[in-house]
Amino acid sequence: MMRSRVRKIVVGIAVGLAGTMFAVHAVMTFFFVSPDNYVGISGRSILDSYMKPIFGQNWQLFSPDPIESDMGMVIRAELVDPSGAKRQTEFFDTTSANNIDRVLHTPLPDRNARLASTVLALYNQQVSVMRRELANEDRARDGLPEYKRNELGPLHGTTDFEPTAEEMRRTNPGQRNVISHLKRVLAHVGLEAARQRWGPDVQAVQIRVVRHEFPRFSQRGNPDVGKVQHWTLGWWSAKEVKA
Repeated sequence: MMRSRVRKIVVGIAVGLAGTMFAVHAVMTFFFVSPDNYVGISGRSILDSYMKPIFGQNWQLFSPDPIESDMGMVIRAELVDPSGAKRQTEFFDTTSANNIDRVLHTPLPDRNARLASTVLALYNQQVSVMRRELANEDRARDGLPEYKRNELGPLHGTTDFEPTAEEMRRTNPGQRNVISHLKRVLAHVGLEAARQRWGPDVQAVQIRVVRHEFPRFSQRGNPDVGKVQHWTLGWWSAKEVKA
């Protein structure tokens, strides 16, 4: 009798744990694959850690063409000498350095090696979505059809990396807050990378975003296809980033 009761308790606990794990997995999967929203963006690091514990996931793994572009972060810093004089460093490619130092010959690479690229991609995506929505508002006013989701490229590829003050004014408050938050995270990543490179005396950091556009697979042998774009952002003081 006692053994039967213990067995039922054990089975009940096991079923409860399995149900809880399934529910957590279902919620995490839902927000991971759902369109951009506040919960998914705010908890992106948690979702990525759960859904991509070691290796990244991307549908391009199964598509006929490889990745089309890659974004990196180049930084320089402003330092103060013991005499009080300020000087600026040369630009340093922190993205490539992180990938080499933290991934090469490492069976379990540090996830922070992809942090800069991840933040850049999220920021770029949010700005692109914002521009598509603003463009659709203008097209709707003119009686034109909306841009589709896969038509983000033409809206963003020939414009500045950062949104203009007018674009930020026109967008909705939720999206404005997300973009502002991601920009602050980007500045924080740049400052930490600068201090790792030049020490704790870094007073300010400047980020240059570099985008490598690769040729399509069918044109991989054409040396004239593909381009490199870069956007140099403003300076962030260490006090401003840490505030």
